[in-house]
Amino acid sequence: MGQWSWTYMLVPLSDLENELPTRRFDWIETDEDGNQTDVRATFLNSGCCRKCGLGAKSDTYQIFKCSDLSFIDGDPQAFLNLGYTLMSQLEASDWVGALPKPDEG
Repeated sequence: MGQWSWTYMLVPLSDLENELPTRRFDWIETDEDGNQTDVRATFLNSGCCRKCGLGAKSDTYQIFKCSDLSFIDGDPQAFLNLGYTLMSQLEASDWVGALPKPDEG
């Protein structure tokens, strides 16, 4: 996993429950009776698929990251079409570094 790279984007907190614009991150859950349910990934629950997840947040945005190994084909354009800006790890790190520090008192 150390060789994976990631693509980052800022997601408005109001969008966290929205479904992801690609089904690549969906998964199937099986209950104890063997019944299967397709789970549609949202920004909020996407960490369950282990290909993406949430990071630091401000009062208005939260960082969302996707593994570049699973973020292929038309996926980047699907997010861009919704108005999200893709960032490198350095850009995401700079954004996090500019966040106000929590009170330590």
